[in-house]
Amino acid sequence: MSDMSVDSRRSWRRHTQFAIQNYAGDPIYCYCHAKAVMWVCWREGNVGRRFLKCAKRKCKYFTWFDEELCQRSVDVIQSLLDNEEKLQCEIISIKEHVVSLQDVNVSNLIELQHLSDKLDEALLGKSSAFRKDIIVGVFCVFLYFLLLILFCT
Repeated sequence: MSDMSVDSRRSWRRHTQFAIQNYAGDPIYCYCHAKAVMWVCWREGNVGRRFLKCAKRKCKYFTWFDEELCQRSVDVIQSLLDNEEKLQCEIISIKEHVVSLQDVNVSNLIELQHLSDKLDEALLGKSSAFRKDIIVGVFCVFLYFLLLILFCT
């Protein structure tokens, strides 16, 4: 299973913001005259809400870009995030399962090759023994006919 549980991923997401380097509209400058960068907040209460802050992190410029979302929007976004996190964990689990199946398939192929080699060896051994038996049989038949010819004449 995954090292990162849904709860730890959720906690990480809620305490992390993601920068949006290019946003539509005129540039907005912070207190130190640097271009402000747009971020998306994932903390509860403001989930999905965008804000601007200093790109250089020199000043304490902060302003919300979006109006506060209604509770229904926050609930829908949170539900979508929870579902996305569960799906990400499921994908990780499926990938791990695929890797384990590939390992089993490789070991099965190795075992199959080993058994095939043993079968080939056995068949070659029986084949040469069978050839010897045929040669001895033919020789016995030849001797029989030779003796038959000698005694009949």
